Amino acid sequence: MGTARGAVVLATQLHSPDGRRRNDEEAARLLRAAALALGARAPWAVAGASSLSPASSLLLPLTSPETLLDAMLALASSLRAHRPTFCGVIAEPAAGGDAGLLAQAAAADRAVAGLASTDPRGPRALLLAPEEDASLGALVDLILTAHDAMTTRQRQVVALVRESRSQQAVAKHLGVSRQAVNQSLAAAAWPILSHAEGVARERLAGSAAVASGARRTRAVEA
Repeated sequence: MGTARGAVVLATQLHSPDGRRRNDEEAARLLRAAALALGARAPWAVAGASSLSPASSLLLPLTSPETLLDAMLALASSLRAHRPTFCGVIAEPAAGGDAGLLAQAAAADRAVAGLASTDPRGPRALLLAPEEDASLGALVDLILTAHDAMTTRQRQVVALVRESRSQQAVAKHLGVSRQAVNQSLAAAAWPILSHAEGVARERLAGSAAVASGARRTRAVEA
């Protein structure tokens, strides 16, 4: 319930080919378009309207920590040519009302500040949670890197398989053989990558439980 009130925020920044942060109108336009596309494709993941920081960082409130990975993958795919980096913040749930708005604002500020520790050459993703775990951020970073290394066809196949389609259904949809689909999945290391994504989502869900537990503990102590 708390995370649905803005306790999870994802910040995204674009970069030029030489690694400098982009703070221009074109970057702002690209980020707004990517946020709209994500909201249309996965409305269940977005908790509210996106916004831009003064430095042209996209700020996107999400419904839960589990959606962080999906949002990063979607934005990384649509903005691939523009070297996006990410900082996700999982804040403690707020009681609602003004407290919820203040929690979201604080999480957004923290996400923008965290982008300073990201780099399009790596690490591209930073996760900040009540119990921070650098290994989780490293796992997400590896997942993003693996997706970046895929060919266009491999990304198509993986996207369709992720929708729970069978290899035969994917082959029919793309007009190729099932063997070609299997080869694309193998080349993309999909069995390993799928397992890594599952582990990352489980650990992100665990971060939500930690955040809720921390808030309940302080409420009891008070």
